[in-house]
Amino acid sequence: AAKNITSLPMFYGLPEPTLRRIQDELVMPELARRLEARLAVKVLLPALDLGYTQVFTTDRPLRSSRDLRQLKIRVPGGVPNLRRLRLQGAYPVSIPWSDAPLALSQGNIDGVTTTYETAQSAALWDVGVRHALEDRAMFVQYVPMLRRSFWDGLEPATRHVVSDCWQQELQHARAFAAARQAKARQTIIEHGVEIVVPDAATLGAERDRLLETQPALVEELGMPNDIVARVVSAATMATPDGSLSPGASTGAGT
Repeated sequence: AAKNITSLPMFYGLPEPTLRRIQDELVMPELARRLEARLAVKVLLPALDLGYTQVFTTDRPLRSSRDLRQLKIRVPGGVPNLRRLRLQGAYPVSIPWSDAPLALSQGNIDGVTTTYETAQSAALWDVGVRHALEDRAMFVQYVPMLRRSFWDGLEPATRHVVSDCWQQELQHARAFAAARQAKARQTIIEHGVEIVVPDAATLGAERDRLLETQPALVEELGMPNDIVARVVSAATMATPDGSLSPGASTGAGT
């Protein structure tokens, strides 16, 4: 259940500095601890970025989340994603990504949620996509894991080198991923897709509305309440540059 935590409403539309600090300092260390306790793996941190997901549609222009009403939107799975879109009035459908372009071209779905890079690599403008809402609904990351028996078989000095190299190269990898997303965004615009970027107040208001349903969703999915509570506190008290307040503890929960 903890793996779904980053698609909860509390992350919707968060600015990257705030989200980055929350992911790196609160969420991922705790998820790594839980993964290592349940699986025979060693998790390398910080996680590697893919990027924000946005909403793309064919016929209907998107000015705000209200424009998602009555639309069939393909989502990459996950109960929180399905629930969020239902709350926004859409009809979310979970189909394989390989089927999405054909479904868009045939009008079986009205849109998709995905990243700019993924949308560009699939040339979604060729199957009718003309509009996008940059709502930053979810930030996707890759979590690298090594087999525990392999990790334990390494000399301590080698483990230190592996961990150090990962952390040193990660910033370059994150910058590369961000550049790819930015380039993909520009390519999408050049192919006639109109992108609307809601302001911070609009995204915040929508996040607050969605947050009203979060406690029931957390209980339903059996998510770790300790992590959720700390993230909500951190997101509320974060400074504009993303720094977490002293009250946002990074300690492991029970």
